[in-house]
Amino acid sequence: MAAAAEDAAAAEEEEEKESGSSRMITLKSNDEKLVEVTEASARQSRAIANLIDDGCADVIPLPNVDSKTLAKVIPYCDEHGRANSGTDEERAALGRFDADFVGELDKDKASLIDVIMAANYLNIQGLLDITCQRVADTIGSATAEKIREAFDIEDDLTEAEKKEIREENAWAFDGIP
Repeated sequence: MAAAAEDAAAAEEEEEKESGSSRMITLKSNDEKLVEVTEASARQSRAIANLIDDGCADVIPLPNVDSKTLAKVIPYCDEHGRANSGTDEERAALGRFDADFVGELDKDKASLIDVIMAANYLNIQGLLDITCQRVADTIGSATAEKIREAFDIEDDLTEAEKKEIREENAWAFDGIP
């Protein structure tokens, strides 16, 4: 009798896992927009997955993510939520998706930074990895001026302040014009 109950519980758990990709989860951005995503997509976020597992999945508030950024994060989660990366071909296709995804984000550095912040908050490790790598690739061996230009960072130092910094830290500026 106990074995039958265990079998029934295991079957029910397996059915829940299979239907998880069709179950919808509602996310609420910090600007009060509601977005429905599949459970498989939502589970790409460890933070949201923990809330789902704890039974708190009615409406999941995301106080640190606005709807514009959430709209950029969801396609990544959708693709990775439905992807099956069992074969080399499937892994390569997912890699191409990631490259295209981050390439599109890279066109607007402010959005790229917003997605990094959201991926960190939501604990979406794969998204955090590819977006941070893009920033690292952009910075590479670029000069401070090129980095400011790439990320639209205002240079608020006067020429006198820059000169003082260069003199105080001459060792760090060896070979840099």
